[in-house]
Amino acid sequence: MRAFRFRLERLLHLREAEKQQCALELAEKRRLFDQEQRRLRQELRERERVTTSYRRLGRQASAAWSWNSARDAMRAAETRVANQAKTTKAALDEVDQARERLVEKSGEVESYVRLREKQREEHDLAARRAEQKVHDDTAVDRHLQRQREQGTGGAEVLTG
Repeated sequence: MRAFRFRLERLLHLREAEKQQCALELAEKRRLFDQEQRRLRQELRERERVTTSYRRLGRQASAAWSWNSARDAMRAAETRVANQAKTTKAALDEVDQARERLVEKSGEVESYVRLREKQREEHDLAARRAEQKVHDDTAVDRHLQRQREQGTGGAEVLTG
């Protein structure tokens, strides 16, 4: 019997390469998300610094221009934090999408692997059956040969 050959092997390799590409993409998206999270933490620290400075300014009797510039700095810090939070959320969404694609590709690869294993099992079963048939035929032929050598008709034994 011929050796086992999975006809969809090329397609399986293609799906495995796509899965690997998705894994690399997920790693890159995670790296970008981590970077955005660091920026958000940085903006939050900066906002806290500005807020602390504004509170100190409130305790001191200062000129109106100091209050206005501090208020503008706080608004700018709030805006930067809000924008960075949106960017970080978008990066997290991209990570989730990349993870979903990886899960999908992993499922496709797994289905091809299961199909290959099932076909291999069927091939092995057919090969064992063919081998058993050869052994059975050989045993029957030897039995008939012995019957002929002993002088009794092998065909009579089988039919009669």
